[in-house]
Amino acid sequence: MANDGRIRIGVDVDEAEFKSGISKLGNVAKTGLTAATAALGAATASVGLFAKSSVETGKQFETAMSQIAATLGITVDDIERNVDGAGDTFTALREKALEMGRSTKFTSQEAAEGLNILAMSGYDAEHSIAMIEDVLHLAAAGSMDMASAAAYVSGAMKGFADDTKSAAYYADLMAKGATLANTDVTQLGEALSDNAATAKSYGQSAETATVALLRLAEQGEVGSAAATALSAAMKDLYAPTDQAKEVLASLGVNAFDPVTKTARDFNVVVNELQAALAGYSDEQKTAYTQTIFGIQGFDAYNKMVVTSIEKQEEWSEALAGAAGEAAKQYDTMTANLEGDIDKWNSAVEGFKIAVSDEIIPSLREFAQFGAESVGKITEAFETGGLSGAMDAFSNVIGEGLAQIIENVPEALSVGGQLLLAVVEGFASAILEVAPTLRDAALDLMANLSEYFRENLPSLIESGLEMLSGFAESLQENAGLLVDAALDMALNIAQGIADSTPTIIEEVPAIVSNIARVINDNAPKILAAGIQIIGTLIKGILQALPTLIKNIPQIILAIVDVITAFNWVNLGKSIMTGLINGIKGMAGSVRVNIQTIAQNIRTVLGDLPGYLKAIGKDMINALWEGIKSMASWIKDNILGLVKSLAGSLSGSMRKEAESAAKTSSKGTSRPRARAAAPVSETPVSRAAASPASETAGADESAVSLTASTFSRASAVRALASAIPSAGARVAAATAAMAPSGGSGSERYYSPTA
Repeated sequence: MANDGRIRIGVDVDEAEFKSGISKLGNVAKTGLTAATAALGAATASVGLFAKSSVETGKQFETAMSQIAATLGITVDDIERNVDGAGDTFTALREKALEMGRSTKFTSQEAAEGLNILAMSGYDAEHSIAMIEDVLHLAAAGSMDMASAAAYVSGAMKGFADDTKSAAYYADLMAKGATLANTDVTQLGEALSDNAATAKSYGQSAETATVALLRLAEQGEVGSAAATALSAAMKDLYAPTDQAKEVLASLGVNAFDPVTKTARDFNVVVNELQAALAGYSDEQKTAYTQTIFGIQGFDAYNKMVVTSIEKQEEWSEALAGAAGEAAKQYDTMTANLEGDIDKWNSAVEGFKIAVSDEIIPSLREFAQFGAESVGKITEAFETGGLSGAMDAFSNVIGEGLAQIIENVPEALSVGGQLLLAVVEGFASAILEVAPTLRDAALDLMANLSEYFRENLPSLIESGLEMLSGFAESLQENAGLLVDAALDMALNIAQGIADSTPTIIEEVPAIVSNIARVINDNAPKILAAGIQIIGTLIKGILQALPTLIKNIPQIILAIVDVITAFNWVNLGKSIMTGLINGIKGMAGSVRVNIQTIAQNIRTVLGDLPGYLKAIGKDMINALWEGIKSMASWIKDNILGLVKSLAGSLSGSMRKEAESAAKTSSKGTSRPRARAAAPVSETPVSRAAASPASETAGADESAVSLTASTFSRASAVRALASAIPSAGARVAAATAAMAPSGGSGSERYYSPTA
C-alpha cells in the first residue's frame, strides 16, 4: 500500500471504546453540571419559599393574637405602654400560644384561636391561659378543632357556674363519657354545654346531666337534639303543670326533697317514676306520662327508661374516676406517625414564627412607609400637578433606598445567625451520634465476620453447585445460544450495511478528531504501550508451562468448535449480507464523493501542522526514553567492551603460545621487523577472558613481549578473535533491546 503521508502510532487504540468513553465522560459532566445547577436552583427556591411561608405564618399568628387583644379589650397603645399590665398580659398570652405550638400537635395559631374563644366566653387572660391546655387535650381526644373544644369547655363551665370545677374537670367528663355510650366527644361536648345552663337552673350537677345524656345517646339521641330533649324533660319534672303535679303526687313521685325543698337527682326521679308506673297497663302509662311531659319531654323519658339502673350506676362510678382522662386520650391519640407528623409541623410553624419575628418589623416599617409615600405623592399631585408628583416621587425613592440600606445589615445578621445555628446544630448532632454510629459499624463488621466464618464452607459449596449447574445448562442450551448469536451477528451486519452511507459521511470528522486526540496524548500512550507490552510478555512467559501442558485440550476444544458450525450456511449468510450492504452503499458513495474529497483536502491542508506537532512530541518522547535508558546502555556497552577485550586477549595468548612452541623447536618465521610489544606486563590466567579459557590456554602465566609476538602474529590473533567477538557483540546488542518490545512499537514512524 502506498504511503498516504499520515503518521501512525504502533499502539492499538479501540476507536469504539474511545468514542464511548468520551461520550460517557461528556454525559457525566453534563449530568453533574445539570444536577448541580438544579440543586442550586432548588436550594435558592426553597430558601425563598421558606422565607415567604415564614412571613405568611407569622402574619396569621399576629392576626390571631391581635384578635385576642381586641376580645379582651386591650389596645395597641395599652400593650406598648403596658397600661395596667396590658403589655405583660399580651406577652403571657403570646408565650402560652407559642408553647402549645412547640409542645403539642396543635399549631401556635390554633392555640391562639382557642384562647380567643375562651376570652369570648368571658374568661380573662389568666383563666384562659390556665384552661387552654385542657382544651387542647379535649380537642385531641375528640379529633376536633381548638375552637370547638374551647366552646364546649367554656359553655359547660359557664353553664354550671361551679367555681370548684376547673376546665380539666369538664374536659375529663366529656372525654370519659364518650367512652361509655353510643356517642363521641364532640356530640357529648355539644350536648353537655347546651344543657348546662338548664341543668344548673334545676339544681343538677354536671355528672347527673352527663348520665342523662348517655341514656339518650344509647337510643341515638345525641348532640344539640339530646340537649333540647333533656332540657324539656327537666322542665316538665321540675316545673310541672298543675295536671302534671296531680299525677306525680298520685304516683308518689317528688322532684324536690320534701324537707330541704332542693331538687332531687334527675335520673333518680325518672327511675322512681318508671317504677311507680310499673303496675299500670300500657294505656295507663301512656296517659300518665303524656300528662306529665310535653312532646319533647315525653320522647326523652321513653328513651331514658330503657337504660337499666345497674348501667347508670356503672356510668356514675366511671365518671367519678374520670380525672386525667382527656390528657390520657391525648397521649393515646398522638402516639402514632400522624401525631408525630403533627408535632413536627407545629414545631416547624413555631420556627417560622421565630423567623418572622425578625423579619416582620422591617416589613411593617416598609409597608407603612409605602402607604405614607403614596399619600405624599397623591397630595403633591393635587397641589403641584405632575411636576409636584414627580418631585415627591423622587424624594420617596431616595427615602426608600435609604430605608432598604438601613435594614440590609439586620437582614444579613438574621441570615447569618440562622445559618450558624443550623451548622452548629448539625455538627452537634453528628458529634452526639458519632459513638453510636461507630459502635453500630463495629457490631455490623463483627456480625458479618462471624457469619462468613460460620457459613463460608456452605457458601463456597453453594457457589460451586451454582457454577456447575450453570455450566450444565450452558451445555444443554449451547445450540440455542449459538443460533441466537448468529442471528444477532447477521442482524448487526445488516444494520452496519444499512448504516454504511451515514458512517462514511462521519468518517472524515471521526478521523480528524482521533488524530487530534492521539497527537495530544501521544507521550502518555507511548509510555503506557511500553508498559503494557512488557507486562504481557512477562505474563506469557510465566504462563508458558501451563499453556504447553494444556495444548492437547485446547486443540480438541478448537476442533469441537470448528466442527460445531455450519460453515456453508454461515458463509452464505455473510456473503448475502455483504452483497446487500455493497448494493446499499453504491448510491451513497456516489453522492458523498465530493464531501469525502473536500474533507481529504481539509485534512491534507491541516497535515503540516499535525506533522510538526507529532514530530515534536515524537522527538521529546524519544529523548525521554534515551535519557531513561542511559544508565542501562552504559552498563551494557561496558560489558560489551569487556567481552571484546577478553576475546581478543585470549586469541592473542593462543597465538603467542603457538609461536613460543615453534621457536623452541628451532623453527622461525621471517619477520620484516620487530613489532612493538602489546603488553610489557604478564597476563595471568585469572585475568583472562572466558574466551581464552575456552581456547584451552595453559595453566601457567604467559608473557606477551616483542620477542615472542610479531605483527603477523597479532593479525592472526585478531582474525581468530573476530568471530567470537562478533558473536558476543550480537548477543550484547540483542540484550540492549528493552524487554517491552521492539522499537517500532514505541516510537512514531511512517507506515507504508
